[in-house]
Amino acid sequence: MAGLRKLDGKIVIISGGASGIGAEAVRLFTDHGAKVVILDLQEELGQNLAVSVGQDKSTFYRCDITNETEVENAVKFTVESMARHVAEAALFLASDDSAYVSGQNLAVDGGFSVVKPMAIKLEGKIVIITGGASGIGAEAVRLFTDHGAKVVILDLQEELGQNVAVAVGLDKACFYRCDITNETEVENAVKFTVENYGKLDVMFSNAGVMEMLGSFLDLDLEMFDRTMAVNVRGAAACIKHAARAMVEKGTRGSIVCTTSVASEIGGSGPHAYTASKYALLGLVKSACGGLGKYGIRVNGVAPYGLSTGMTSHDEESVKFVEGYCAATAILKDVVLKTRHVAEAALFLASDDSAYVSGQNLAVDGGFSVVKPMAIETGCVDIEATGYNSLLSSRSESLSSARLWTSCWRGLHPGWLLFTRSISLLSMAALLAWDVFEWDTSIFVYYTEWTFMLVLLYFAMGIVASTYGCLEYSKEPTLECAEEFRQRLRVYGCFMETIFQTSAGAVVLTDVVFWLVIVPFLSDTHLGLNTLMICMHSTNAGFLLIDTLLNGIPFPWFRISYFVLWSCIYIIFQWIIHACGFTWWPYPFLELDKPLEPLWYLCMTMIHIPCYGAYAAIVIAKNSCFQCVFPNAFVKL
Repeated sequence: MAGLRKLDGKIVIISGGASGIGAEAVRLFTDHGAKVVILDLQEELGQNLAVSVGQDKSTFYRCDITNETEVENAVKFTVESMARHVAEAALFLASDDSAYVSGQNLAVDGGFSVVKPMAIKLEGKIVIITGGASGIGAEAVRLFTDHGAKVVILDLQEELGQNVAVAVGLDKACFYRCDITNETEVENAVKFTVENYGKLDVMFSNAGVMEMLGSFLDLDLEMFDRTMAVNVRGAAACIKHAARAMVEKGTRGSIVCTTSVASEIGGSGPHAYTASKYALLGLVKSACGGLGKYGIRVNGVAPYGLSTGMTSHDEESVKFVEGYCAATAILKDVVLKTRHVAEAALFLASDDSAYVSGQNLAVDGGFSVVKPMAIETGCVDIEATGYNSLLSSRSESLSSARLWTSCWRGLHPGWLLFTRSISLLSMAALLAWDVFEWDTSIFVYYTEWTFMLVLLYFAMGIVASTYGCLEYSKEPTLECAEEFRQRLRVYGCFMETIFQTSAGAVVLTDVVFWLVIVPFLSDTHLGLNTLMICMHSTNAGFLLIDTLLNGIPFPWFRISYFVLWSCIYIIFQWIIHACGFTWWPYPFLELDKPLEPLWYLCMTMIHIPCYGAYAAIVIAKNSCFQCVFPNAFVKL
């Protein structure tokens, strides 16, 4: 098997590396492929250590770390000298010295990749993983078996569990169906493991459930009992019977429980889940005290929010969860994955943590350390956190949330509902006035077509905003939320298309009206009056206000729908004239004009700058507001 090098290619400085913990770290880090610079005042010890591990892997540099200049020089020495080995290898491959060398991977590792075997952390260990059919559990099954363990997967998802076992190899893992809320089933699962493999070394109690986020006033106590039964009582049963098996066989085993960052800092919900994780952490610490005399270690691994089967159901929800977590995370540019949590569990399960017990290892990028301080000092508004994170979770794919959320942090969706309602009512009144003034024949004009399209957008926006207000104030049930979300996906796609089409059409309408009709074509039929001025102002005005508030993107490919909309209008004109309609609402559309093809070509081409003008407005909004209001504005 290839070498599992955790620090392959890394350059490391270890201060105090001539003796004690530092010297042991030098040996361990070089074993894992690192190049180490040892900083110390004990020159003889440091030189001897560098020689013993190999001077191709380490070097000694005398440094008094109380002297900043010496520290700075040591860092410069490291960057200049340790990188030179790799640079020289690259020079060889780039030059004619390697004229007949191709397709090779030249290792600058002192023979590590040839000599060093794979670091097997669980060789010969027998492990039970609950909830091992998916998520963190499934990733742990793969990782633990890679490290030489034999794994028994406990889960209720039989098909998924069997698939995981087959994927890693039935010689390395097997599936056992078990409901951990039933103590008898847990006891039988442990007995099955011991009978088949002779012992039990590690219990990774990972199974858990989580209810929907909601108000404490609406706390579902049945779901609360279910959550506590799985997350706490089930874990207690696993710890109890695993410990019994270990004590009976005289095994100095390890028990690891998946807790949560919620067990350290709490939060605004889900409430049953948070309570269960606090209880589980207490259980871990209690078991640590009770089982330590048998040499059994008990620890917890506390992940931050991540996308698993418990939190995400499809690609859209995966991106939503990852976006939410990224928006609230302390450690940026790293997305927490199940592999990271499994690696932490591996450390606690293996002999690498031989003297670690009663700990809750946070895999949260510093969240549990930094966030409580930020909240305490007033830097974080707890009530706004969920909504602000929702805004930042938008991805390039369609997210139903952006139909009703604003691009301004903390702005209640009710404001969008209010502006859309005012816009709809005002424009509907103007359209009614228009029909009353000119009768229904007014709908032969492109202006009225565009006006109707904008009205349709605001009507759809009101529906979306109403749902957004309900979701903001009270979490719906899982079944209703999922059903509505599936419907909203198609609805949202249509609503976005209407918005982007109407934006281009409004620009085209007003450009033609103010730059062509008013100066050159105004007559009794196309007269300039208060109504026409209002209609050609409010359509753009209300749409711009909505654009300044909404979070809907403006991609260029939607220009095709804008062109299609205008083509439908032209075809409509051709049809009604073929049926006997005698006059043209716009003279430049008449087909018997000598330069008519040129007019049509110009009208086609003008769609590009019209759509581009509105796209430029959206781009300017994102760029300018992001600079001027960096803490209040969320860029699309």
